[in-house]
Amino acid sequence: MKPTKTVELQIEDAHSPETHSPEIRSADTHTGALHTEDHHDIHGLNDHAHHTPAQEKRFKWEGWRVIIGGVLIHLILGTFYLWGSISVYIASYLRAHNEGVTLNLVKLAFPLMNLAINGTLSFGVKLANKIGHKTMMWGSIILMAGTVFIVSFIKNFWAFLLIYAIVLGVSSGMVYMIPVVCGLRYFPTKKGNVID
Repeated sequence: MKPTKTVELQIEDAHSPETHSPEIRSADTHTGALHTEDHHDIHGLNDHAHHTPAQEKRFKWEGWRVIIGGVLIHLILGTFYLWGSISVYIASYLRAHNEGVTLNLVKLAFPLMNLAINGTLSFGVKLANKIGHKTMMWGSIILMAGTVFIVSFIKNFWAFLLIYAIVLGVSSGMVYMIPVVCGLRYFPTKKGNVID
């Protein structure tokens, strides 16, 4: 049994010779990816949609590109969980420049970064919907790389904690759900596979 979904289309725009169809226009100007409603159209859940095999193949290829990119991004974001292994070395480095730094003090970075990541998850998705997913991803990736680069020169613990835990945590949280949201748009009938 096929799932049903109501999709509102502007008929005058869809048949107007001077504009693209609503699906293509939203894909070209907003995210570069077709929205969930468009995916249902491509797979024939709406009777009025007719797509060529080339469009279907392009859509599937774009979906796999999103999944592969999402896996790569989550590999980078997963370095957050390495904190237990690298905190000893960071504490040693910071202690060489400041006697008051202890391992227990350095361990504060993990919960603060966790709060920053989880506090910005939903805001990142909302912002990405406004400015575009690709723009959001590139901006956050540049911010994350810049943060790690800047932190490599910092010798003050409190500056390190602020920049690493908060700035890197916020930028990581902003993009954490974007690959999942984009993947679900391309594969709405395979949600479990996308989320895994």
